[in-house]
Amino acid sequence: MAPVRDELRARAQEGVFLLDVDFIIWLNENLAAKIDGSDRTQFRDVPVWKTFINELEQACAPDELTVFGVGAWIIGQLYWSHLSSFGLLTSVLLVDAMAFRESGERFEVASDHLGTFLDHLSSAGPPCFDAESLRGFVPKLLKQGRAAL
Repeated sequence: MAPVRDELRARAQEGVFLLDVDFIIWLNENLAAKIDGSDRTQFRDVPVWKTFINELEQACAPDELTVFGVGAWIIGQLYWSHLSSFGLLTSVLLVDAMAFRESGERFEVASDHLGTFLDHLSSAGPPCFDAESLRGFVPKLLKQGRAAL
């Protein structure tokens, strides 16, 4: 996954809007092709995603539109509601690119944090869709240096 992550980070540095539907589909298709050779990406409920992003932008001050502020909400929404395959990997890589662009840090779910991460992710899904506990866990997943994907 390192080549996909590196290309994603390069695009993030270029200023690409990482949360655009077409960009997320591009990333998801690239991951699917690398993992199983498929192109079975389906982005569900595009209008709902656009509304979600619009509401985030309106509700948050610019300094809150960060990995700390909205990264967990993005992971939860993409994983639970919008991507039909590889949603977790796609969303984690998007948040990694956000972290890289913001501070040069990497967002990584190491094996010793995986169980806790998945517990918090489950709260971000049905029926409550509340990503606050996951948001509180995000700082533990940010690391200095190069990711080991």
